[in-house]
Amino acid sequence: MGKYPKVSVIMSVYNSEKYLEEAINSVLNQTFQDFELIVIDDGSTDNSRRILESYRRHSKIKMLINKHNEGVAAARNKALKISKGKYIAVIDADDIALPQRLEKEVRYLDKHPEIGLVGSFYYVIDENGKILKLITVPTTNEEIQEILIKHNCFAHSSIMFRRECLDTVGGYREAFQYALDYDFILRISEKYKVAIIPEPLCAWRINPNSISVTRKICQDKYAQLAREFAIERRTQGKDRLQIMPSKKFLLQCDCITRKEMAKGYLFWGRFIYGCKKYKEAKKWAFKSIKYNLFEYEAWVLLIKIFVSALLPESALKELRSFKNSKAIKILCKMMRKTSPNANR
Repeated sequence: MGKYPKVSVIMSVYNSEKYLEEAINSVLNQTFQDFELIVIDDGSTDNSRRILESYRRHSKIKMLINKHNEGVAAARNKALKISKGKYIAVIDADDIALPQRLEKEVRYLDKHPEIGLVGSFYYVIDENGKILKLITVPTTNEEIQEILIKHNCFAHSSIMFRRECLDTVGGYREAFQYALDYDFILRISEKYKVAIIPEPLCAWRINPNSISVTRKICQDKYAQLAREFAIERRTQGKDRLQIMPSKKFLLQCDCITRKEMAKGYLFWGRFIYGCKKYKEAKKWAFKSIKYNLFEYEAWVLLIKIFVSALLPESALKELRSFKNSKAIKILCKMMRKTSPNANR
């Protein structure tokens, strides 16, 4: 190890007691060991701080404590300011870095000096750490650039970027309460090539019992602003936030309608259905309909869920691939074939 570690890993913590130890240990147990882990407790009110105290003497860990919650962007920026690594990696406090994550990302950036930021495929895991699905995305700069202006294809707990990116684009923008990682990655991708390693190097955790629909809706609204700002920078040189660094025009993102709530419940219902958790998915579909009785997609999802209890897995794979416009006709045929009263 040189004077400074090659990699700085940053982690912002806020009321993350349930999975914090597992997240920290996943970094400490990396095959690549030339790193520092900078952890910021952002005013936690649970046992997170007590857990962090047990690591205080660890040689690789630097720890900062915020007396009050300042927000994820502010916490990460504090960590970035004291980081020393040539490369900077990010991990959230409830996610997991697979053992070779740092090693493979460092090797990739060493071999590809034209790449400013790299991510990876990732697993989705449940509250118990069970793998629900593998998320794969395009891997080349050309493919990613085309997708990024539509949606974020990076798992935030998979990214590693060069320190020089911070000098070029700055850190996380604190006006973004949500989708701050998307805004950050978009700004880097406008100045540097980006890439994704085609293998899972981290695990993103979801817990159906603690999923926030409000958070999802706000996330989507801020993500839309991030896309609008990206287009403004590409066409005008600057975006509204750079010209007028005020949070006032972001307040629209915090107003939520019943139809938006229905869409939020529907999103998680579909996602959990894709993870084959049909019982939980049914609850989310019903919640969607509760907020908007005419949410057609939620009714289609319910039919899919009910049919899932009747069909073998081979048929379910085909079912998941159908477009909603065709789904009801196909499902009706399937139900007639599988119904014990079909020939009566």
